[in-house]
Amino acid sequence: MEFFPETINNWIRTGFLEYAPPGGFSVGYVIMGKSVATIYLYDAGYEWIRPGPDSKEVLEQFEAAKAELRVVAAGNPGCALIRHHGDEVIRLSADPKASQANMATYEVRFEDGSGYLTQLFLTATTNLLVKVRLTIDCMDEALMQDIGHLLAWVDVLARTFRAAAAEKTSMN
Repeated sequence: MEFFPETINNWIRTGFLEYAPPGGFSVGYVIMGKSVATIYLYDAGYEWIRPGPDSKEVLEQFEAAKAELRVVAAGNPGCALIRHHGDEVIRLSADPKASQANMATYEVRFEDGSGYLTQLFLTATTNLLVKVRLTIDCMDEALMQDIGHLLAWVDVLARTFRAAAAEKTSMN
């Protein structure tokens, strides 16, 4: 749990789970009481995963996560629309050495006119998958900056795990 601070900029940690083997963690954060981020760092049981967004294993997990997201959204009472706004590969921060991740964006609308955006980010770091799911009630400039801070922190986390694994490998 030492990897997951109580706050990341304006995001406040709301929960932490450690999973049974093959293992992993998830941690929840909330901002302004309405937008939620869940960060997953987990072992999906693959023998080896190449770091980055484009390995077969990462792409399999990305498609599975998108399917899960659509099922969960469709299960909401009154769900009238789930619109996929596309996929792209992004850097998790402005640092040119930042980790790259797959990103998908979905808009969910309800019969009463309310709705939200969901963004999904997925990449790998030395045999661990890193997934971030954001549920955004309303997007504004301040929230975009806070999302930027959160993703930059996720990048630091991913690079920390990658460096630790490289150091462990070099010691063997």
